[in-house]
Amino acid sequence: MATCRPPAGSHSASQSLPGCKAKFTGETTLGKFSAIEKANAEDILKCESLALHDLSVGYNPVFVQAKKVVLTDSSPTSSFNPGAAQPPGNR
Repeated sequence: MATCRPPAGSHSASQSLPGCKAKFTGETTLGKFSAIEKANAEDILKCESLALHDLSVGYNPVFVQAKKVVLTDSSPTSSFNPGAAQPPGNR
């Protein structure tokens, strides 16, 4: 089970046509984090803590961007492809 420290940062939300928008900027840390690949039930990432710094997350359009990711005691099977999923306009 993951534990989560409340995020530190700022947030905003607005109601506009054609829908609502939301954005968070800041940092957060997840403890005892693991991600499991659904089809084979295999761990794809497992770590004691996952910290996301200079984090920007939004909805409408959906985007997630972190300038710094810190893993503590991660599993040897973890791999990353930086830049593989960037928000529109940053490609």
